[in-house]
Amino acid sequence: MTRSVQLFHTNPNSSRGNSMRPACLFLTVTLAAVLGLGVVSVTLGAEPLLNDDFEAIETGQSIVTLDEWKGFEGFQGNVRPEAVVSEGNGVDGSKALAISHTEPFRTDNWGVRRQLGQQIADGVVWVQCRFKAPKTWNGGLFFDMRGEKSNQVIARIATGPYTATDSKTTTLRWHSVFTRPYWRLYTQTPIDQNWHTMTARIDFEHRTYACWADEESLGDELPLTSEASFSQIHIGIAGGPHDPALIDKLIVSRLAPQGFSD
Repeated sequence: MTRSVQLFHTNPNSSRGNSMRPACLFLTVTLAAVLGLGVVSVTLGAEPLLNDDFEAIETGQSIVTLDEWKGFEGFQGNVRPEAVVSEGNGVDGSKALAISHTEPFRTDNWGVRRQLGQQIADGVVWVQCRFKAPKTWNGGLFFDMRGEKSNQVIARIATGPYTATDSKTTTLRWHSVFTRPYWRLYTQTPIDQNWHTMTARIDFEHRTYACWADEESLGDELPLTSEASFSQIHIGIAGGPHDPALIDKLIVSRLAPQGFSD
């Protein structure tokens, strides 16, 4: 893994990725039983706010025809990209979302968008998604947490193939986004067709976020880039018709995912 910094103003030595302040306080209701039944504790907020693994969706279903998904409205190409549920291609051999197109396109402008059941604008929320790149990329990957409007990008994880001018080696170059979009902390990892995990921790109280590619930090205490409430997730990526990009395990939760801590 290699990293380069361009006009980066956030402290890269912060340890918050390893030791974070508490995300939020979950309400615990304790009921004392008086007939020898002991004490029962119920913790609210433990269930994910969103947990999409595509298992309940019929194989071959176009995802953008479902009420909670949107995508590719106003697409300017001749052939609209496809985003369909695929059997046997998921993380554990189950279902996944397969996204493909016959030609490159602006994946930051067009992609699929998962609508949240309710807007989020308080406390800390974790967002995580698994993806598997195609052999041939038809546009970079953009994993955005957005408001109701497409230009309200609250936080972003992005990557794509990159070859430096003085190198013959192609890598995946990851970055997050800043208030001034030409500020970047670049992180390079080997390019492959393995499953990768994208994770973001959004702190609405302190107006910052942290994000990771697998276990590599892409930035810490980064400023949120929109004042909007978190309303939808934009996933922009595509492969070819016989070589799609794959998406699986899309989760939004108040609790830290496995391998991370609040």
